[in-house]
Amino acid sequence: MADLKKITNGMANGVAAIDENFTKVNDDLTKLKSGSIPWTAITAESGWADADSPKSRYRVVGDKVEISCQGFRVNSSITAGAFVDAFSLTGHSELSGSNDFTMTLFDPNNKNPIDARCRLYNGKVKVLSPIALTASSYSIIGYFFVPLT
Repeated sequence: MADLKKITNGMANGVAAIDENFTKVNDDLTKLKSGSIPWTAITAESGWADADSPKSRYRVVGDKVEISCQGFRVNSSITAGAFVDAFSLTGHSELSGSNDFTMTLFDPNNKNPIDARCRLYNGKVKVLSPIALTASSYSIIGYFFVPLT
């Protein structure tokens, strides 16, 4: 969402700052109403990292989120059978999915895939791995569609 200017009593150009804030908020609401958010980098949560450089990203088209992960990897130990935050949809904590979905994780040789149950809630993708994961043991690679609520 928009970064708004703080308005203080007696500030210079206060009216212009208020108008700028309203414009930013209106622009964000228009994007959400039209169901369009352009490709935006995702933000790794604790225990995860985007391999080498930020390549993983998301966008909103209509009533779905499209997520593209290219080597988004486990960076610490992850417990099996519990949802953990993997990444955030930068700037859009209001986004939530209508259903759980599956992401495929691959080992460092892009073999031995495992399917992990995932959930998009309040702008964060949470992953429930069926097995315990250690640092650099698995990466999310793929293109995923998530219907919005």
